Amino acid sequence: MTIRLTLIDLSSGERSQTYDLPPEALPDAFSPGMAVELGAREWRIERAEPPTRAEWDAKGSLELFVRELVPLDPSKILFSLPTIEDALPPTQPGDRTSARVLFADDWRQTELIAPSLRAEIDAELADIRAIRSSGRGAGFPEIHIRKRIPAPLAGTDIQLEDVAVGPQKGLTVEDEPGVVQGGFVFDLGDGTLYGRVDGGRVVILAADGVEEELLTALAKKLGLLLVDWLGARVVG
Repeated sequence: MTIRLTLIDLSSGERSQTYDLPPEALPDAFSPGMAVELGAREWRIERAEPPTRAEWDAKGSLELFVRELVPLDPSKILFSLPTIEDALPPTQPGDRTSARVLFADDWRQTELIAPSLRAEIDAELADIRAIRSSGRGAGFPEIHIRKRIPAPLAGTDIQLEDVAVGPQKGLTVEDEPGVVQGGFVFDLGDGTLYGRVDGGRVVILAADGVEEELLTALAKKLGLLLVDWLGARVVG
């Protein structure tokens, strides 16, 4: 006994291939989304008719409605951002209930940096601008991972009270465990000022969705440079 298996390609509506297979060569069920390889091509199953093994065994035939799985061309994959920071902040066990959640890709995309690191800033900006200039439509052919400035406030002595603008919250990064070690968040209108404290000093000071005018004023007050990495610019 064999089961006549017919593939129906939903992209073209054609009956593309037919196979006579022994029942034991077939699984107990074909579920939507399952991938099968037949005829040296890979297919994604949308549905099976009849849907159960008992029915196709009794009928002696089975139709699989499929779409071909075509491998992606790596050269056509586009990134939504031109750059991200290399390392996420360290975390520790803590209550995430009232903490501010930050997407990993948003970590340190707009931040304040010590002027002594201007050479490193310019080198990172040059790499980002090269990628931005090669962008296609809504994406970028590659993504620059920033590694030159692991300690953006090195050599400074900024205290948490120097940047406090309201009630303090904890900070978490989406899909990362616990809370950010030494993390803090202050609400500023529709956005947030956030960062990390280590050894009594602010070691990361960044912003998400904060008005540029407020940030430039804060940068001037603290003697820092305001860098918009996504826009590939030093602000002000």
